[in-house]
Amino acid sequence: MRRTMATLVAAGAVLGGLSFPVQAAEQQDAEPLSQSKRKDKVEARLAKTDNKVVEASLKKERKQWTITSKEFNEARSAVRHARTKSLTESNNKKIQDFTRQAAEHGNTYRVDDVEVIPLLDGDVEAIIPKSTIIEHLTVEVADGAVTLEAQTSNPGEALAEYGGPGMAADWVPDGSGQYILRVPGMGEGHFTWKRNKLAEDGSGTYDWYQYSRFGVAKPANINNYPDPYVKLIRVQSYPYDAIEPKLVTWEDIDPKTSFTGDCNATNLSLSVSAPVVGLGYNFNDCDEIEVWYNSSKPGSQWVEMDQGAVLWNGGRDYEIAYTHSFKVKQGTAGSMHDFQRVTFEDGFTDDQGSCDAYDGSMTC
Repeated sequence: MRRTMATLVAAGAVLGGLSFPVQAAEQQDAEPLSQSKRKDKVEARLAKTDNKVVEASLKKERKQWTITSKEFNEARSAVRHARTKSLTESNNKKIQDFTRQAAEHGNTYRVDDVEVIPLLDGDVEAIIPKSTIIEHLTVEVADGAVTLEAQTSNPGEALAEYGGPGMAADWVPDGSGQYILRVPGMGEGHFTWKRNKLAEDGSGTYDWYQYSRFGVAKPANINNYPDPYVKLIRVQSYPYDAIEPKLVTWEDIDPKTSFTGDCNATNLSLSVSAPVVGLGYNFNDCDEIEVWYNSSKPGSQWVEMDQGAVLWNGGRDYEIAYTHSFKVKQGTAGSMHDFQRVTFEDGFTDDQGSCDAYDGSMTC
C-alpha cells in the first residue's frame, strides 16, 4: 500500500489499523549506519561475490542481459549432457526443494522431471520442469534494483484434454506447473500455474476452463548485510495465438479490480454454474495490488504488487495470485503463455521506509 497514513505502531506490525509483514529481525533492530560504514559494507560484499548481476546492483550500474529461446535451449542441452554422468549435490538439493515446494501447491514432480539451468555463466538460474520452455528471459539492473522477467510456455500440457468419465458437471485438473527464477545473492521468484476444465458440462457447443496463477518473491538471506527488498512482483497469462479465434467470453475473474491489501490472506474463488472446490490460490495481499484484464480476450490477465517509491519489510516474502474462468468453442484447448516479473532492491537502498515519515514519536 502507498504508506501515507499518519500512524505506525509496534515495530512495523500495524499501520493505520492494518497489519503488514514485520521487517526481518536483523534489519528491524539494526542501528542506522553512517554513509562511510555503509560503503565499507558494500565494498566487503563486492569483494566476496563474482556474480555480475549482484555486482552491478551494488555498484548501482545500469545493465541488461537478454537470454533468447535459442540460448536457453543451448544451456539446457549442456545441462542434460552433464546430467547423464551425475547430478551435483548442490543441484540435487535445489531440485528436492523445488519438488517439496511444488507439492505444497498441488504439483507432483519426481527429481528426474526437474532441471537446474544455469544462465549468464551461472549468475542466474532457472529451476524448471523438463516440459517447460523459457521463450525469453531478461535481467535488468538499474539504481541497485534487479528485475527478472520471463515468458514461459508448457507445450507438453498445452493440448491436454480431459477424457475421463463424470457423473455431473465438475472441474477436473487439466495441467499445472511451477518454475523458479533466481539470482543467487539477491532473491528468487517462485511461480505456479494450474488449469482446470469443466467436465460433463452438458453443452455440445462450448467448453469451459479455469486458470490460476500464483507468485511469491523471496529475497536472499545475506550474512552480515541487510537482506534485499521486494519492490515488485507480477504474474500474467495470455492465450496461445492458435486458440484466440475460438475464445468466446469471460465467465468470472478474481480479483477483478485493483485494491489495497491489508496483509491478510485473500481466498480466491469463482462464481460459475458448477461446484468450485480447490480452485485458485490463497495469498497474503500486502501493499497495492493492481489488476488488469483484456475485456475482449478471455484468459488475458495480469496482477501486480508494486511497493512504489518507498520500500518496506526488507527480507520479507511478497505474494500475488489470481484465478479466472472463460468459455471457448468446443474442442478448444485452454492453452496459455505465462509471463512473470520480480524486482529486488539492495538492502542498503535509499528508498527504504522510515518511521520519521509518519510519526516521529512512535517506535518502529
